[in-house]
Amino acid sequence: MSGLDKAVTDYIDEDPRAETFLKHIQNLLTFAVPCYQEEGKAYLTVAIGCTGGQHRSVYFGERITTFLKGLNYWVTLTHRELAYGS
Repeated sequence: MSGLDKAVTDYIDEDPRAETFLKHIQNLLTFAVPCYQEEGKAYLTVAIGCTGGQHRSVYFGERITTFLKGLNYWVTLTHRELAYGS
């Protein structure tokens, strides 16, 4: 299983630190992305890593992608340790 599977996401969601961690990332990106745009940057790479690269990093990558798309940013997501991206 990976961070794309409901059993894994449910497990991660049970840890209150997960939501706190996500909020910190969202706050950072809410601040940083417009700054990059103002400087004329064409793209920003955000990387999330964990020991195996299949559970928490995938979970947070998906959540960050959803967040940024909700702000109308164009996002490409690649799960390096999985056989596919989204």
